[in-house]
Amino acid sequence: MENAGFDILGRPALGAYKLSGYTAAADFVDHTAWILIATALCMVCFLFFCAIRVTLRFTLSPGFDSDDFTCWAATGLAAIQSLIVLGACAKGLGKSIDQLSPDDLEFVQKLYYASNFFFILAVGMSKISVICLLHRISRLDTSRKVLYASMGLVGAWVIGSMFAIASQCDFSRPWIMVDEKCSGIRTRWEVICALDIATEIVIFGLVIHLVYPLQMILAHKFTVAYIFSFRLL
Repeated sequence: MENAGFDILGRPALGAYKLSGYTAAADFVDHTAWILIATALCMVCFLFFCAIRVTLRFTLSPGFDSDDFTCWAATGLAAIQSLIVLGACAKGLGKSIDQLSPDDLEFVQKLYYASNFFFILAVGMSKISVICLLHRISRLDTSRKVLYASMGLVGAWVIGSMFAIASQCDFSRPWIMVDEKCSGIRTRWEVICALDIATEIVIFGLVIHLVYPLQMILAHKFTVAYIFSFRLL
């Protein structure tokens, strides 16, 4: 046990004693632990909810449709993205650049670059899954045309976002960002996120558009809208 000092009153300072060999899980220059926790937690959550969906399909509501397949595709893409991030953490993602060897630094950047594509694909596929669900419960041809147009809008966002990520730096090595003059990376992600929010607002608007004309009590309409509104968070 090591003594780290005393405060101005002569008392042992906060954290003055620590066990020999103890290393903090995360500090100001190593955020790997936080990335690992967040990634693992998210992966457990979406796998859990996907399992619930499969269980419901086999028990309460038999029969699979496009919304199920796109949901599973989104889950698979998200799982791949999470595994890539975990692999990058094993190589040093979250640590200070000074703590990484040149080879590890380049490899981490490659993994991070690849994970961004799977992130966009997973988010886009999850949006399409929701639209497919609305398409399945819709009975009006006019509404279905609007839903198809919304799918096209989401697809355009996915393609545009992936192109923006792919062309973020030198085309010969676009994954390299450290010590490179990569102008506008922050702006690109701000635009991607802004359009992401815009598409979520559109999807929520589709829910309102489909629910409003239904012959049901107002409280039930609010309940449906409330459930879908969580996507805006």
